[in-house]
Amino acid sequence: MTSVTEPIRLVVATRPAAGVAGSDPIARLQFAAGSTLPVDTRVDIEIDGEEHVDAVLVPADAIVRSGNQSVVLVAAGERAERRVVTTGLADADSVEIVSGVAIGELVITRGQAGLADGAAISVDLPRP
Repeated sequence: MTSVTEPIRLVVATRPAAGVAGSDPIARLQFAAGSTLPVDTRVDIEIDGEEHVDAVLVPADAIVRSGNQSVVLVAAGERAERRVVTTGLADADSVEIVSGVAIGELVITRGQAGLADGAAISVDLPRP
């Protein structure tokens, strides 16, 4: 069995289709340069992904689409406040908020689609 100790660079040849319900994302990788690895050689792959420290995450359902804008509603005292947000990385469950909401602000996650900006609300926080 041949052992290769030097990393071999791969590039993403095709990216997975976004939002295909019920399917796992699949990306096609190919060698950046030619390779002499025999067919069916076992390989280990390390993927360097983006890391966002102290990112603001909200449930995907909290995002309301308004034209080309992404909007969330935030509990600002006793009123709902509409915020246009810039989103970042996302998966099926959560969305990163790059701007528009700060860490610690209360994002409304249920009933927000029909809630008007400035509407009176009451906040019911879970007890510790």
